[in-house]
Amino acid sequence: MKLNVDDLVTIGENEKYLLLDKASLDDKDYYYIVQIDDNSQPTDYYTIIEEKNDGEDTFIKKVTDDKLFAKLMAIFVNNYVNESQESE
Repeated sequence: MKLNVDDLVTIGENEKYLLLDKASLDDKDYYYIVQIDDNSQPTDYYTIIEEKNDGEDTFIKKVTDDKLFAKLMAIFVNNYVNESQESE
């Protein structure tokens, strides 16, 4: 199963996340995500995950490397700025 922006995924102990944006770096796909509470509302917890595909199976892993996280955040911020300017 391939992930897509706006998908809702479950990580760990029934933690639900909404995929907000996608970026590709070094032939890997990453997603900027927000945790969703029990009332289906976004929380203030945002993070980045990496999508890994093994045949037909898809795995996700939270990005924990600080340098990679910072590089990806710069990409996501740039995406947001570009989208905001286009909608004006």
